[in-house]
Amino acid sequence: MIASVYSVFMDNIDKEVLLHQDKCVRKFLPSNCIFTQVHEKQLGVMQDLSIARCTANSPTDIVMVLDIDCIPLSHGAFEHLISRAQDGILAGCIQRASHIQNNKHVYVGPFCMAFSRDKYKAMGSPTFGNSPRGDIAEELTYAWQAHSAPIYFLRPTHVDVPLWPLDDGEIDFGYGTTYADLFYHEFCSRETMDRQRSFISKCQQVLRG
Repeated sequence: MIASVYSVFMDNIDKEVLLHQDKCVRKFLPSNCIFTQVHEKQLGVMQDLSIARCTANSPTDIVMVLDIDCIPLSHGAFEHLISRAQDGILAGCIQRASHIQNNKHVYVGPFCMAFSRDKYKAMGSPTFGNSPRGDIAEELTYAWQAHSAPIYFLRPTHVDVPLWPLDDGEIDFGYGTTYADLFYHEFCSRETMDRQRSFISKCQQVLRG
């Protein structure tokens, strides 16, 4: 196996979301990778703890994390990030926590992130939790930057409903964001059924393609 891909979900996610993500992921998943949807049953367990647990238990050096409402869009999407992670690069979709005053810092978002466990340990095993200067998993980007290690961002190429700015101050991402024409993230599917239905619709479109 070359990489382990994880997607964590809780009881507030409809079964159809799980089914459709699984079908989309497996449509494009390389044969030498494994994909696991992790049901976080314990009430109150935070996303960072789930990611940390998946990382610690991964049978492969390369770990990739997807939000439950994030899917690949084409063959080669996974390889595009995994190959970089194999080179020690922190790779994934660009994100910004606009609610935190941290000089508009952008980072590899945990909704679509790939990295080497060996490199992660060499960086001091930074926390996946939020901190005074960053949101969930933002400390990984800070750690890579502190060591002058390479980071690779996928940037938005299309947004259905623009809501939030990135580093250029424009409204760059929001509901239904496509990154580099390789990955799609619905955003906020844990919060509303409307977002879950929109995600299912996108999955159906991808599966028909």
